[in-house]
Amino acid sequence: MNSRPLAAHAEHPIEPVFRTPGARSASPAARPYATPAARLYIAAEDTRLVGGATGEHGLEIAPGADRLLREHFAQRLPQPVAIENAIMDIEDALAQVPASVRGGAIASDDPALRRLALAAGLPADASTLHRDAIEQLFSRQAAVAEGRPASAEGLPDDPRFVAELLVVRELMHHLDIPRIQLDDGDRPGRDDRANTPQPEKTPCKAS
Repeated sequence: MNSRPLAAHAEHPIEPVFRTPGARSASPAARPYATPAARLYIAAEDTRLVGGATGEHGLEIAPGADRLLREHFAQRLPQPVAIENAIMDIEDALAQVPASVRGGAIASDDPALRRLALAAGLPADASTLHRDAIEQLFSRQAAVAEGRPASAEGLPDDPRFVAELLVVRELMHHLDIPRIQLDDGDRPGRDDRANTPQPEKTPCKAS
């Protein structure tokens, strides 16, 4: 597949898959939320929201990190075409998310979000991860995919980090999420994730 370099996509967003957030929300902190925040979890096979607009049973919204690694990222660091294909996979899932979920408040204590925040240059105790910060982080990762050493960008040499970044970037774009609240959660620990309600499966699109 012939495609423009990822860095060019990030700097000159023509296709929806690489839209930058600036045109949507010049001041992402200004918008109030009418419903409680849904909790975001990036699990092995799926990414899901629980609570808030998704209800107590939750909703699967995108592939999980292990699934993306298995299906798209066979190499040590993903190459541009692999990243584009992973983004399309994530987009296909996000396109099925109900409109009622879009634009809602999201909070998370998932360690993946904290890793992304630290890589974006936020302090360890940051309470909010904004879409602009994720977009800038993606631009740096795009440069790595095009051949720049990860160490030169201060990024981990880890395809799982790339998978988590893509999930968060795409859901913030396509669900119109200007920011994600970072917290310590309301559960005793990460192991409780196995006891959270199983998300509803969104129907597959007709081929």
